[in-house]
Amino acid sequence: MTVFAAPFKGSAARPGASPNATVNITLELDASRLKFVEQNGVFTDKIELSLFAADASDKIRDGGQDELDLKLRSQTHDAVQKAGGIRITRALEVPPGKYQMRIGARETNGGAVGTVVYDLDVPDFSKSDITMSGIAVSSAFASRMPTANPDPLFKDVLPAAPTAMREFPRGDALALFAEVYDNAASISHRVGITTSVLSDEGKVVYTTSDERKSEELQGSRGGYGYSTQIATAQFPPGRYVLRVEAKSYAKNNPTASREIEFRIK
Repeated sequence: MTVFAAPFKGSAARPGASPNATVNITLELDASRLKFVEQNGVFTDKIELSLFAADASDKIRDGGQDELDLKLRSQTHDAVQKAGGIRITRALEVPPGKYQMRIGARETNGGAVGTVVYDLDVPDFSKSDITMSGIAVSSAFASRMPTANPDPLFKDVLPAAPTAMREFPRGDALALFAEVYDNAASISHRVGITTSVLSDEGKVVYTTSDERKSEELQGSRGGYGYSTQIATAQFPPGRYVLRVEAKSYAKNNPTASREIEFRIK
């Protein structure tokens, strides 16, 4: 089981509501561990899921148990086998803080069990003049994997569901999405957003920039949705770091950034 979690400013964090963030979780399960039973052309299995977010005092702030009944037609079953797995998305609502994400899965037919413990820092998106969500990444290669219950947040901003994969074939097309939260929108200014890819030696091998205007937010605090695509054919096999940085040209030019490590094979 491979897992990636990204915090975003959820609907509960709008003015007048509690300051919870939405943690979007992507799980990808190894197809070789799924023991489907075929009957009348339908392949069935059941996945028991357990997802909990524990804060620094070990208090569970959100989570629960869930079941995913897989009833796949032959075409979808073949796609799961060819892609090497199936993707599941879930979301938790938590206030700002440091969390330990405890994620478990059990496959019913064969009894295979997997667990992941994931440390995650959920920022207070309202405290600084400029803040940034996590980065969601999709790829053409990873899009072959069927997704159960795709997260609607990414439907119109990514060409495919976000993936937990961090190793991609050379020539793959990567796409990313992040939100930049501007808390100084009452002052007219610009926000520059730069995406860079750094080699293992720290050399910048790719960069692109965009600019947004505070007028888009009509004087209120809010977020700029940001997406871009990166062709990997220019990258030799190896390890890289994807960095997204936002810089506000208001007051003291505050910045916010996020990084993800990935590999090209």
